[in-house]
Amino acid sequence: MSRILNITIPVTVCIALLAAAPCIAGNEVAGAGATQAWGDDFDDPEFKGRQAERGEWQFNEGVASCVADPVLYKEYKNHGPILKWPRKFEDARIQFEMRARDCQRVVFTLNGDGHIFRVTLADERPDAPAGTSKVPTRLIAWATKSSKQNKGDTIKPKGLPDLSMVNDEWVTVKLDV
Repeated sequence: MSRILNITIPVTVCIALLAAAPCIAGNEVAGAGATQAWGDDFDDPEFKGRQAERGEWQFNEGVASCVADPVLYKEYKNHGPILKWPRKFEDARIQFEMRARDCQRVVFTLNGDGHIFRVTLADERPDAPAGTSKVPTRLIAWATKSSKQNKGDTIKPKGLPDLSMVNDEWVTVKLDV
C-alpha cells in the first residue's frame, strides 16, 4: 500500500528534487492554472530540462535511480545525488512517487532566490543500514533568503514519517504551492 504525504505552501519557486540513494523517483509536475501539465516520465535519459548530477543516474521503465558515491558526497560538501528541473511556477501541484532503499536521508527542496521549502525524510535509528542521519525528519520554510545565518523555520507535522517507516515502499509525495 502506498502512503501519501500532502503539504500546502504559498510560494513562487523553482524545482529541485534531491535524492540520497539508492532511491527511485517517478513522475509528475503540474501547475494549477497551467494550460498543460508538465512532467518527466523518466523514459528518456536525456530529457530536455532535467539535470541529473552527483552520481551515475539510471533511467529505465519510468524510474530514475542512483546509488550515492561516498567520494562524490564528500566532493560536493556532503550533498548526494540530485535531480533538478529549473522551472518557475505559481499555484502548482507537484506530485511524484519515490522509493528509498536503506537510505540515510532523502531531501526534496524548492528553490527560488535561495532555498524556499524543504522536506527531509531521515533514518534516525542508531542501527540504520546507511548510517544514522545527522539531520532529522522535518519540513523547513524560509520567509526570507536562506543563508548560513537564516536556517529557516523547522516543523515536524504529526504523521510525517521517518524514512525507516517507508523503507522500500513506494510513497506518493504531493505538494500544493
